[in-house]
Amino acid sequence: MDWKIVAISDLKKYNELLVARHNLQDKIKQLEDDSVALRSALGNTDEISRSGSGNNDKILNNIAMREKLADNLAAIKPLITRIESGLNILTADEYLAIRIKYIDARKNAMDEITRQIGYEKRNAYRILNSALLRFTRATYGVTDL
Repeated sequence: MDWKIVAISDLKKYNELLVARHNLQDKIKQLEDDSVALRSALGNTDEISRSGSGNNDKILNNIAMREKLADNLAAIKPLITRIESGLNILTADEYLAIRIKYIDARKNAMDEITRQIGYEKRNAYRILNSALLRFTRATYGVTDL
């Protein structure tokens, strides 16, 4: 597996992962609030098992959905943390280059990087390549690249 492909793929997913984390947390909170309302409507937990199947179904569906969403959230959190740890070691210029080229995937990224960091394109490529290597080493623990 090519380390550059793996690193770039993770960087390109970063914004989507952040949105997913936010949305999953919001949906789980909403379902927790709904669960409290459902249980309150039934009065106590003894009535849950004796109540009509419609209420039982709502409660069980709520629990199942919360568990599924919690599993999804648990799956993406380590990747977000790993990406952020790799981004945190970059210099300001390296971070900017990575952000423009891979995370934001801007059109004409190299021209944008060159303009924002104030270097010639050749140096901008050098900074981007160095940033990708440093990001990879920090993110995946690879030291012999």
